Amino acid sequence: MDKDGDGFREDQEGKKIDLTTLVYSGNPIRIRTAELISEALNEVGIKNAVKAMDSTTVDSLMWPDFDVSKGRDYDLGVWSWSNTMQLFPDRMNDLFHSDPAIGSVNIGGYKNPEFDQLGEKLKQTYDENERLSLIKEIQAFVAEDAPIIPLYYQEIVGAFNPEKYDQYVFQVGKGIINKLSFVSTEKSDLPDNEKASSDTPVSTDSKTANMSTDNDGNNTSLIVFGLILLVAVIGFILLRRKKKNKGNDDFDF
Repeated sequence: MDKDGDGFREDQEGKKIDLTTLVYSGNPIRIRTAELISEALNEVGIKNAVKAMDSTTVDSLMWPDFDVSKGRDYDLGVWSWSNTMQLFPDRMNDLFHSDPAIGSVNIGGYKNPEFDQLGEKLKQTYDENERLSLIKEIQAFVAEDAPIIPLYYQEIVGAFNPEKYDQYVFQVGKGIINKLSFVSTEKSDLPDNEKASSDTPVSTDSKTANMSTDNDGNNTSLIVFGLILLVAVIGFILLRRKKKNKGNDDFDF
């Protein structure tokens, strides 16, 4: 309803709706996304402006101290989650449960008692068929109420030099930018002549290096043990001499 005819709607109590969308100032893609959303809202009569600020300020308003129990102070925000947030169905509890102790990343403040009940039941259910049924019900709530609206999936290309290292491990939902990326695995498919020229030296050098390291470690341990033994012997001899040369006094027993 637009009572004053300014082209923008008022709420049910007649108050003006004036919303702000927060976005990181250092992210051009998100800024443009926020602008497009703002334009679409304005076209349907919902006044909205974009406010780009540094990430620390945006975080302090949307997710103060990264603790959802501390509340939030924003209308809309362009945010992002890594793929790991969607790897497991139980993560929906983290994202949307109204209890901050369970919904630890519910930055949208979603609250639905029915969703909470289903989410808690899911955590206690181990039968795969029952879990699948519960997950579908939970997803229906999220789709209907739209506590967050997925806008796009951004693909990131990471370049690397295979001559330096080519054993990165791709993790589903994470890519290779994570701590498990360096877990040893088979090398990428290379022509036989390249494998012959690259694999053998690496294997030999690695073995030699390990043997050298082991020998150095053993030698160091022997030296340290010998020094400790020598100090103990010298200390014992000096103590014996001191007792022999020392005369009795009022404090000797």
